Amino acid sequence: MFQARRLLFYTCASPLHLGAGTAIGAIDNPIQREVHSHFPLIAGSGLKGAVRHHLLESWRSQREDIDRIFGPETNASAHAGAIAFSDAVLVAFPVRSSARTFMYATSAYALGRLRRLADVANLALAWSVPEPEPDSAAVTS
Repeated sequence: MFQARRLLFYTCASPLHLGAGTAIGAIDNPIQREVHSHFPLIAGSGLKGAVRHHLLESWRSQREDIDRIFGPETNASAHAGAIAFSDAVLVAFPVRSSARTFMYATSAYALGRLRRLADVANLALAWSVPEPEPDSAAVTS
């Protein structure tokens, strides 16, 4: 269906909370999470909406182009958009460090998924996923 694929990396410069839209006990708006891993995620539909909103503000005179790219807002059955976003998934997480302000922590699972996504996007990576022994960790600086 789509002709090209790109792998995008997002970095949060400030705290981000994307609610799941449901309540769990005393928590009125839990963070969106993947069902299978429980990792936090940003839904592709939310990313698409945020990019569309930004372009509507930036390209005020080019509404027709935006509708061609993202699909029409009001008459959605007129045609599909020309762009799609998949979910943004966690690759690395900043953690406090005594050596520096923070360091990034990740896992073989998260790196393996990144590698598979890069393969889908036809992006060659010059590294492999480390396989630490059970109950151990791989550390790099």
